[in-house]
Formats: sequence, C-alpha cells, structure tokens
Amino acid sequence: MCAGTFVEVAAHGKKQLKLLNHGETYLLFGLRGSPISVKGKIYVSSSLKCSFKIEGHWDKIVTLKDLTNGEVKVIYNAKEVIAELRTPIVKDPKGVWPSESALVWAEVSQGILNKDWGKAREAKKAVEENQRQLLRDRKSRNETWVPKHFIVSYNKDMNT
Repeated sequence: MCAGTFVEVAAHGKKQLKLLNHGETYLLFGLRGSPISVKGKIYVSSSLKCSFKIEGHWDKIVTLKDLTNGEVKVIYNAKEVIAELRTPIVKDPKGVWPSESALVWAEVSQGILNKDWGKAREAKKAVEENQRQLLRDRKSRNETWVPKHFIVSYNKDMNT
C-alpha cells in the first residue's frame, strides 16, 4: 500500500437493532453472505478505480487480491494468530487499574479456556452491564469519557 492510502466504507442501506432499555444500537448485516465473512474493496481515491479486493472469513483466512496483476496473498490466517495467542494472567490484581482489560475480562477468558460457555456468557453479561452502569454514572455527573493512554487527534484527510 502507498503512504497516505486510506480505506473508505460506504453502506448501502442498513438494518438496526435498538435496545431502548440500554440505549444501544446494533447494525445487522442481513441474510446475504455470512456473519463471519469479510469482504471489501480498496479504491484509489483520486480515480475511484478499484485496486484490491479483500475476501475471507475472520475465523479462517482473509486474502487480498491485487486487481492490477491478479496476485493473491493471505493477509490474515486465524489458525496462525490464535495458535500463538496467550491469555493474559493477572498475578497481582491489586497492582493493576480496575479498568485493565485483562482484569475486566478475566472471568470471561477463564470460562472460554475451560470451555464453560455458560460461565463465559454470564461473565460477559456482567462486564457489559458494568460498562452500562459506568456510562450511566458518567452521564449523571455530566462527565465525558477521555482515554487515559491515547490522545484524540484530527486529520483533515480522514474527516475525523
């Protein structure tokens, strides 16, 4: 890819699931294709010419096809990524922030590793409800969430 290249996404129609009690909205992708599929096109912004196609499944392999020469290469292989993945272990919970992801998701991870799907599901629900409560608390204090370790920057080329 060239320096200064970016990906732009255009959605043609959308379906939404709104959870009014939780103030959440989820986009649904419909019945065409697979919910685990990845598909995309990369265009040269100046000419709107499609240069690359991305296809695959997030739980298997994702490929990038160069449309100028037909070359296809694997850009993501789930088996390789997951095989090397190690679950973080928190040895001293008192030594980390309560918001550290390894601590927040520890019970979910443990349930998954033990193949105890019920425990993992319940732990995930607890994490989600806790996040909703934190959001409600911030709203009641009229407080805006600000990341601790990152700075928000704006780029005129990306319209953000």
